[in-house]
Amino acid sequence: MADHFSYRVSWSEEDGEHVGTCAEFPSLSHLDADPEAALRGIRALVNDVVADMRASGERVPEPIADQTYSGKFLARIPPELHRLLVIEAAEAGVSLNRLVSLRLAMPPALLRAAPGMRDRLMMMAPVGIPVVPRASAAPPRPVPVPHQPSLTPPDQRRRSAKRVAHASTGRRDADP
Repeated sequence: MADHFSYRVSWSEEDGEHVGTCAEFPSLSHLDADPEAALRGIRALVNDVVADMRASGERVPEPIADQTYSGKFLARIPPELHRLLVIEAAEAGVSLNRLVSLRLAMPPALLRAAPGMRDRLMMMAPVGIPVVPRASAAPPRPVPVPHQPSLTPPDQRRRSAKRVAHASTGRRDADP
């Protein structure tokens, strides 16, 4: 079995060092002042533990990365939350499944955003998760895209702006 285990290095304020951990071996950790050394340390520790487990005939956990997933799981939620999510999905013009998938894919900071901002962010999918409204639902509200260049040539944009500016006086600019 190759070393496909799931490692993480994070800062431990309590210990004042970086701590390396492995998801498949939650009781193991390695502390070091250097994050790369913490990663090397936890990997070496896991390799030693796996060798000991094999030598004693114990079952070694299958790496999370080597497991297959169906993409489905069952989550029980309170009925009132279920109702609120169905309403939110209907208002956004997406399926309940799509709404929940987007929520799970969002960083927690976005979920804590102000309600107006959260609504706009919910309509934007994280990379790789397109928002496709249901055919029976109302189309999703448009989301402004910042820094998108105009496709209208600059000279036509100016003419349009002049027409709008003079609309109240009844005067029309002549097109060149």
